[in-house]
Amino acid sequence: MPILVQLMASSSATDVENTILLLMRCRQFQIDGSEACLRKMLPLVFSQDKSIYEAVENAFITIYVRKNPEETAKNLSNLAIDSNIGDLASLEFLIGALMSKGDLTSSTVCNL
Repeated sequence: MPILVQLMASSSATDVENTILLLMRCRQFQIDGSEACLRKMLPLVFSQDKSIYEAVENAFITIYVRKNPEETAKNLSNLAIDSNIGDLASLEFLIGALMSKGDLTSSTVCNL
């Protein structure tokens, strides 16, 4: 897992995108440490590279956003717990972006 975290800091967008996809697969199979590693992708939302931003946004939607607003709010609240200030800023940015696109509703955010 530490090597995958290092790969998310790669200068190659392809490395970063593939690492995020691999971590999502690891999380799906409940591999130890994958959830913590995926949290480290949050600051990448500020990347100047559009493909990295899209990879983070897509992973975020896949992992945390559900059709049920209460479940989504619970997922986002759990994500915010024990997050540092940088992760919280990233989370705020992602929520704002997803709300402007209609992927998150105001009722979901009100449930936070």
